[in-house]
Amino acid sequence: MDHVWRQLVMAVRLLRRTPVLTVCAVLTLSLANPQNADVAATVDRVLSSAEHPGLKWSAIPDVAADLKTIYDAEPDRLRWFAGATPVPSLSGTVTTIAAAGEYGLDPADYDAASLASQWESVKAGKLSAPERALFDLGVSVAVARMLKAVHIGRVDPATM
Repeated sequence: MDHVWRQLVMAVRLLRRTPVLTVCAVLTLSLANPQNADVAATVDRVLSSAEHPGLKWSAIPDVAADLKTIYDAEPDRLRWFAGATPVPSLSGTVTTIAAAGEYGLDPADYDAASLASQWESVKAGKLSAPERALFDLGVSVAVARMLKAVHIGRVDPATM
């Protein structure tokens, strides 16, 4: 489990350094495949509003700016998929989110049960492009919040 955690931390660090895609590349992908346009619209709507409709803690201003940088660098606008195919690390990531309790965190705060259920739908190929985008973002929000909670803590001591 710890190796998955280390891979997640390294992936976030690498993605922060990845240059942002040009508008032309995003437009080309959107025009080539209507599903890409649906994915891009969903990702842009969630990140620009800093509101994810499928999460327990749906307001995401705490991670939206960092995720925008990551998602802008993704050619298909998804972090955990290559097109409609899940990347190999997604399974371990969902498992790690479900195991948040092992890190002193409450899995419910990271939508672990909902993401696990959606993961089953992903494996069965039952998610539409916008649903896949919301799932992808949900996983990223959970990972970013878990990393933040473990690294910084859940409460900023300066606010006490």
